[in-house]
Amino acid sequence: MPDIHILEDYKPYPPQRAFHESPAKYRLYGGAKGGGKTRAIIAETIMRSHRYGFPVSIGIVRRTYPELNRTIIREMLTLLDLKLYRYNATNHVLTWIEGPGKGGTIDFVHLESDEDVYRYKGHQWDFLGWDELTENTEYQFVYLLGSLRSTKKGIKPKFYAGTNPTGLGAGWVKERFIDKNSKAPGYDPNEYDFIPALATDNLQLMKNDPDYVKRLEMLPEEERNALLYGSWDSLQGSFFSEFNIEKHVVKEGEIPADWKLILCLDEGRTTDPRAAHVLAVDAEAHVWVVWEYYEKGKNLKEGLEEIRERLKEAKLWDRIYKFVVPPDIKNTSTADGIGSIKIMEDMGFGFELGTPEMANRDRQDGWRTFKNYLTYRGAEEPLLKIYSCCHNLIRTIPQMVYYKSHGGKREDLDGRLEDHASDSVRYGLMSLEWRPGRFAGLADGQRGESVQIVSRSYKPRNIYDTFRSGA
Repeated sequence: MPDIHILEDYKPYPPQRAFHESPAKYRLYGGAKGGGKTRAIIAETIMRSHRYGFPVSIGIVRRTYPELNRTIIREMLTLLDLKLYRYNATNHVLTWIEGPGKGGTIDFVHLESDEDVYRYKGHQWDFLGWDELTENTEYQFVYLLGSLRSTKKGIKPKFYAGTNPTGLGAGWVKERFIDKNSKAPGYDPNEYDFIPALATDNLQLMKNDPDYVKRLEMLPEEERNALLYGSWDSLQGSFFSEFNIEKHVVKEGEIPADWKLILCLDEGRTTDPRAAHVLAVDAEAHVWVVWEYYEKGKNLKEGLEEIRERLKEAKLWDRIYKFVVPPDIKNTSTADGIGSIKIMEDMGFGFELGTPEMANRDRQDGWRTFKNYLTYRGAEEPLLKIYSCCHNLIRTIPQMVYYKSHGGKREDLDGRLEDHASDSVRYGLMSLEWRPGRFAGLADGQRGESVQIVSRSYKPRNIYDTFRSGA
């Protein structure tokens, strides 16, 4: 590791040294709480700033500016000699005025929502650091990587971050850095490195506060596993804990003629994908998600045209009997003043009903219904199955976590997540005219008569055997 002469008192612990010395393009440090993440990020930033003998630009990110100020900024400014830098608190920019990196800058960046990334559209950084990576979305991460580039000789742009295995982004971070099985475009697992660290690795902390580990041991099991042991195996607050890829995901197969098909939609915003799914309901009220559309960057009419063509190619268009859409779509209109519902009807999306059906947007009842469709006990089968072609639904369901407010969990998932596919399916499930008997009381007659399924212990050679092998 290069000498960090400006931080004379920084003596990295073995995990911190491994973090600094890793040649990976994308590095993640941490896991457990108290492992020295903040100091490692600060040291890496200062080292990169003064290593090359010419000015470089670095971006440091956290979800909110107050969090960034309390951690990275405050500690960095405390450590540095005032003669070395000038800090602009209005623009959140540190400029080096002395030393080998004179003229270089550090931009302190905060991203609370996906739309916030556009504030940094024109930025260019030689290096990009991130504090508490799991507090942000994958979209924010990928978008800012577009600003990680350099034309300076000898510079290889790199990304480095620290985090705990908690937060709304824990799912995608685990996919990229821990499991290394992300299906994201352009993903190369060989470019990613995760360096784990525990509080016990932080020798200074153990010396100054030997009871710190005992306090972490007092946390509830889920938080204790994540923050004390750095466990990524059970994401904190996983919303769809019922989901099991072996149970719920099946290979594509023929869709019997007597299955009733519903098309459902979650209409994305400018930066969000438009998600559409076809739900097939069999005679016993089992629901199969058999088709998926997941695209962004198109207006409503363009998106609908593409959905229609793909459904025709899949020979599903003529079998759909209704289209379920979020109710707020009826208040939207295109640039020429034509309402969205009118556009849908003119394009044939009224199907047998003649007009799209407005979805029930009761989130808590909807998510409860969704979770119950996923539920199973022992050897029994769940009432919801997903064809393996529905990649984005399968990918994002495990990433959903509970919305938390004032320290408590609410029966709602965190809406800042990539929940578009789940929303689409939720609308479809809530539109069913009848639900299996174990849903009696959930909607109390809102959806008509409920149907009692006498037995859910499936026998061999039933319909599921046709689709037994998973994705």
